[in-house]
Formats: sequence, C-alpha cells, structure tokens
Amino acid sequence: MGESSWFNKLKDHPRVQAAFTALLVTAIVGLVIFAYLPEKDPYSIDSVDILAQVEPNGDLSVTESRTFSFHSPHSVTWIDFGILQSYSHVEVSGASTFTGDDAQDLTEVDFDPQWRTEGGPGENHFSFDEDENTVYAFFPRGRGSRVVTFEYVIRSQVDKYQDAAVLYHQFVASNWPVDSNNVSVRLQLPQGEGRAGEEGILVWGHGPLDGEVVRDLGTGQVSAHAQRVHSGQYFELRVLFPPAWLSAVEADSPQVHPKPIRAAIVDRETTWAEEANAQRLRTRVSLAAAALVPLLYWLLGSALQAWGSRYPRPIFREKYWRDRPDANLPASLGFSGPVHPVVVGLNHYGTQEPHRLFSTNLVWLVHQGWISLRQAEKKSWVLVSERPGQEPSDPIDKAMLDLIFKVVADGGDQVKMADFKNARLQRASAYSDGYQAWLDACQESYSSQSLGRRWVEQVANFGFKGLGYLIMLIAALQGIFYFDQWGLWALVFAVPLLVTALAVMYYDDLMRRFTRKGAELEAYLRALGNWLRDFTALDERPPSDVQVWGYFMVYANLLGISEQVLNNLVTYAPQALADPQVLHTASFMGYRPSGDNNYAASPLVQLKTQHGAALIKSVSRSSSSSFGGGGGFSSGGGGGSGRGGGGGAR
Repeated sequence: MGESSWFNKLKDHPRVQAAFTALLVTAIVGLVIFAYLPEKDPYSIDSVDILAQVEPNGDLSVTESRTFSFHSPHSVTWIDFGILQSYSHVEVSGASTFTGDDAQDLTEVDFDPQWRTEGGPGENHFSFDEDENTVYAFFPRGRGSRVVTFEYVIRSQVDKYQDAAVLYHQFVASNWPVDSNNVSVRLQLPQGEGRAGEEGILVWGHGPLDGEVVRDLGTGQVSAHAQRVHSGQYFELRVLFPPAWLSAVEADSPQVHPKPIRAAIVDRETTWAEEANAQRLRTRVSLAAAALVPLLYWLLGSALQAWGSRYPRPIFREKYWRDRPDANLPASLGFSGPVHPVVVGLNHYGTQEPHRLFSTNLVWLVHQGWISLRQAEKKSWVLVSERPGQEPSDPIDKAMLDLIFKVVADGGDQVKMADFKNARLQRASAYSDGYQAWLDACQESYSSQSLGRRWVEQVANFGFKGLGYLIMLIAALQGIFYFDQWGLWALVFAVPLLVTALAVMYYDDLMRRFTRKGAELEAYLRALGNWLRDFTALDERPPSDVQVWGYFMVYANLLGISEQVLNNLVTYAPQALADPQVLHTASFMGYRPSGDNNYAASPLVQLKTQHGAALIKSVSRSSSSSFGGGGGFSSGGGGGSGRGGGGGAR
C-alpha cells in the first residue's frame, strides 16, 4: 500500500509529468524528421586542412589536404580552381594520397579531355587540365578513408594597392556536392618591412556564420576554422597587410594598383559584419522558439509547484521601512551586525545584476569616504583615493579598492573612467584576476551570512538535478549518434532535451528561495524601496539626519531608483542635499546643485559604458572585432578570386 501511494504521488508530480511530456514530444518530433532525412551521400569530406603562404612576389603557395570517406568505390577526385584574375594562373607541383598504412606520391601525366567524365591514366597519377583549370588525382578504386593532398601555386594572386596589400581568396568553393567538415586554414604572410600594429593586418572571413578567424600580429599568421561548410556554401578570407611586405613585386606588374583601397574595404566589411550579427541573432531566436515546447510544459508544472510561499514568511511585514535594511536587524535570526550593501544586493538579485552590485560598492565607498569624485574636464570624471596606504576591514571593499587603484590605476591614486576600458584591454589578465577576487569576496561574505537556500531544500532538489543530468546524457548520446550521419540535423534531437534538462536542473535558480534570515533581510529592503518611492506622498516628515540619507543613496542606487529619489529630495528634503557628504554621493549619480542634472551621463553610467561587458563574465577574449581582429564570419563576400577548392570525386 505504501509503495502504491508513493508511486501515485510521484507520477502525479507536476515536474515529473512535465519531464516525461517533454521526452515524449521530443521523441515524436525526432521520429518525424528522421523519416524525411535525405539519403546518405556516396562520400563525405571529413576534414580539410590548408596551409598557405603569401610570397613576397604576390604568389600564393598552397598545400591542401582533404580527408575523404568513400561509402562506395571511388578512384578519382579533383579540385576546380575556378576563374582567376586575368594576370593569375595555377601551377601544380605535386600530389599524394594516404590511406592510413600507405602513403603514395602521385606521378604527373598529360591530361586527356575524356578523363573529365570517365576513365583515367591508371593508379597513383595526377594530371592538370589547363583548359578547365582543374587538377585530378587518380588512385586504386575502393572504399574507406583516404587523404588526398595537392600542392600548387597561384601566381600573382595578391594585389598591391597604395595603402594595402590585399589577398581575397576562396579556399573552399560552393560547387562541392557534399559538405566539407572541419575546415582549417593557416595562412602565413610574408612580414616584410612596414607597420604591423593593431591595424597593420586586417582579416575578414566569409561563409558559415559559426566560422572563426584569428590573426597573430607577432608572427603574421592568420588562422581560420569552420566546423562545416555546407554544399553550396563557400569559405573565403580577405586579408589586408602592409604593401611594403610585397617587396618582390615589380612596379609595372598588373597586380599593382596606384590607388588607395583600405577605407572602402573596411566600410564594406563592416556592413557585412553587421548583417551577419543580425542573422546570428535571428538564428538564436529561432532555436529558442523551437525549444519552447518542452520548456513550456516544464514551466506549467513549476508554476503549480511554486504557487504559494516558497520561502519562510518574514517577521517584518510592514509595507514601509525608513531605516537601513542592513543594520538593526533581529539578533534572534542570527544578525550580529551590519550586512554589507553588496551582500544585501546579492540576496535581492542573485547574480543577475553584476553591474548594479559593482556600482553599489562604489557608491558605498564614496559614502564611506574611501573614494572621492572629481571632474577633470567638462564630461570627464576621476576617482581619487582619499586614504592612500590604508585598507578597509571588509574584504569586499578591500578587493574593490585593489581592483581600482592597484590594477586600473597601476598603483596610482587616481583613475579616469576611460582607464577601466584601457586596463581591461591592455592588462586583461590582471584585470580579470582583480575582478574575480572581488567576485569571490562578495560570494564568501554572502555565504557566511547564511541568507541562501537551506540545506534541506538543496537535498530535496538533488533528485531533480539528477533527472536533469539523465536527460542531458540522453540528449548527448542522441546528438553523438546522429551527428556523424546527419550533422546539424542532430540538434533537432538534442536541443529540446537539453533545454528541458537545464530547466529541471536549475529549477532553484529560476525559483530562488531564501532562508528565514534571507527572507527577513529581503523584507526590510523591499519596505525601504517602497518608502523611498512613496515618502513624498506620505503624511510624515522625512528624516533630517544627513547620515541616514547617505545610506539611503546607496540603496536607491541598488534598487535602481536613484533618479526618482534625488528629484524628490530637491523639493521635500533639500537640507539633505546641502550636506557635502550626501552631495558628493549624489554627484556620483548625476545630480548637480545647479539643477543641470544629467543622470543618463553620470559617472556611474560612464563606468558601465567603459567596462560593463567585463561584469557579465570575467574579461572576455579580445580580437573579436570585425576590423580584422578575428571573430565570427560574415555572410557577405563571395567575390574571392579563384576557388582553390571546388571539386568532386567519382
């Protein structure tokens, strides 16, 4: 009887029903799509590895290796170089094949036009069809894996303009009948004399939107990679570098153009990059929409489960509170002293508002007198250390001051807002470490206060995390099983399951619950927020203690209502803003005694503009600019001279 009752409760649980419904929907969708998947191609291209060298005379030397998997007997493959520039031509210097246990250099023979459709000169030969600009490799007929390598030079492939040398080359053309997987290109520039700084080498990739391109300014090497170049797609690079590096190009060569080109190319590539970013966003939105069905099932079950009180009801239940929410709290709940405002913010927001927590810490330090704000120019502000050589006792404040003055100011005692961006870019490792140290101090202080979930709740939800891991394992196995055959089609099987798994695993992160202590602190903060919003409408006298208003400014910033509070203070409590300490804190938020308030361009907003991206996660990798620094491919292009990789096999 006990087992039956337990089973009935389990099967009627909303989240269990949601999980099984998601599994059923995913299975049905997967079976329907599986029935309509295309038949397997007679061969596949498992990898493409291209090594290229730009010579000082403008030639492009290439070694191109393709790994084929022949699912039916094949004996020939070819590369069609397409239409080159009028002053360029191809010279093939060699070819070879490798089958895992046998490497064979191919012997060159004269080309017979009938080989374009059938036949060949026999095994282990290669031949260049000059009329069609195509090179063929002939090998023993068979199935299985085979690596085919061609070595060739495209003469005069790089153009020399007045302000840039330009390589615009299509390494994989759109006329391959099958997808090219794991495409990798390593391009070495000649690196002659001339500028080689941040703008000395500009690189753009065109083709798959998930493609990546990276440049190395020190070695002059460009690397590009795409997981898959679909049939009908192309993979090309446009590279700009100093024209002086083409030191062996004759002045009267047709590849020399006496005009500037750099600005026009940058402008065009910028437009394509913006279009590609918009297309990436649309793709992500489409994928998210496709995953909503299982997620909605889960949300319905979670809403029923979460209805009612999900955290202890606080003792304090008043609507308004006009005192510090971090002090004077009940000792019976474990509060032994003030709680740092950043910890109050972590209790309120979780980790969803990193910049709000960061700016709150800064306002707190201004209020405490550790930092002052000075105007350097009309719209430029400087943070100044008021107690150099001293350290605050709280680890959160210490980590923040270390980040500002030891890292950003590089040991100095003044920091401009623009210095944050410079430090993030120029001393990325030190900045990341300093910011991470601040995050760790915040988390440690938060954990020590026991404001988060109770261990009983964590244990109770372990089963749901286990269910999430199980669903994720199923999704991963399905993705691996189908990816080898169907590529990105496998995502149709995996994505809905992964979404459901993550939703189940992180249920507590979406439906965050407090301990009794955390619920009490949250109640005081919400009540203070209500009072700060409504105090002008209440029939009571605002507090006259300017010290209290200094604290209130910290929490007005934390709650995102500082502009409203400051505007109300001008009318109802002007004596508070007359105090130098409160005025200094208010100035940090954009208030000006002259009435020329500028909250939208306040020092806090400038700070967010300069380094707000670093607060989403630790300092991200640089070199992701569309101006040749690397990053994702764009969907523009298609005009690369030469195809260097169109072809087929039979």
